[in-house]
Amino acid sequence: MSIVGVPPHYDTSPESWGRFLDEAASLHVDRISIGYVRWSEAETAAGTFRWSDFAALVADARTAGTEFVLDVATPIGLAAQLDLPPGLTFIGFADPALRARYRAMLRSALDHIAPGRVSHLTLHAEGMLEYFAAHPTHRDDFCSLLEHAIAFVHRHAPDVRVGVYWRYEDDDPALFADVNRATDYAAVATALNPPGDRPGKIASIVQRYLAASPGKPVALVELGYPAAARLGSSEEAQRAFVESAAAYLRTVDPGRLEFVAWYTIFDEDRALLEPIADSLFSGQPAAKEDFLAWITSLGLQTLDGRRKPGWTQLVKELAR
Repeated sequence: MSIVGVPPHYDTSPESWGRFLDEAASLHVDRISIGYVRWSEAETAAGTFRWSDFAALVADARTAGTEFVLDVATPIGLAAQLDLPPGLTFIGFADPALRARYRAMLRSALDHIAPGRVSHLTLHAEGMLEYFAAHPTHRDDFCSLLEHAIAFVHRHAPDVRVGVYWRYEDDDPALFADVNRATDYAAVATALNPPGDRPGKIASIVQRYLAASPGKPVALVELGYPAAARLGSSEEAQRAFVESAAAYLRTVDPGRLEFVAWYTIFDEDRALLEPIADSLFSGQPAAKEDFLAWITSLGLQTLDGRRKPGWTQLVKELAR
């Protein structure tokens, strides 16, 4: 079992990571999923990389024996925009210079974030559908870039298994198949969206992706449910989600589940997310508020550490 590593307030000091680890210990997780850092932030100059946000977490004695799942950026960023490091001019996803620098970024992440302790690598391509809607001719070359990146990881770190991040609500079976041609597992983000999604819907979502991934396991890379009243949810609905999700997952063939990563311990900080919401939902105030209600209520504890009923339920489920 894995937990997505989001420290309170995105504070990456030893004290903040320590608070996260103290709570993670209650869940007895054997993996921690960490990332996401934009490529343009990770590579500060050509060949110079910054992974210091994770240094205190990986070095902490409480992570002894813990494996890590890395969520690493691709050239398509969260807002369906290109995300490239300084000094790299975009020519296309088949550009040898872009591919060489992307390989160097992957090598650096594997060698420096948690050397020897990475079990899985998920390539984060969250804005693909929106990007390809605007740039349809880029699709094939991007899928080829993913295949080349996965082949590189398999050569450089043969024991690391690789997937490509996919939002469960994205409805493009052909693209899903294309991005998973070379993956070891289908990496599906399953932080649900009420009011359209009720707590019990997780079963049908997982069944859909198991069926879409014959012969390949599925990883639930962000399993969660918001508690915000604005979205027609509540802390009780979040608890019911934890209960129903855990009950369903116990019925799934373990060989078809690569790993499950719960999202996450603490609610996220609205003040820090406002700029991201502004960029994603410019001129859409209601959509912005829905997003902020969603992202800031996914935690199983409040930002100040109050344990929600969902946290108590998860501890109970994991003790079964």
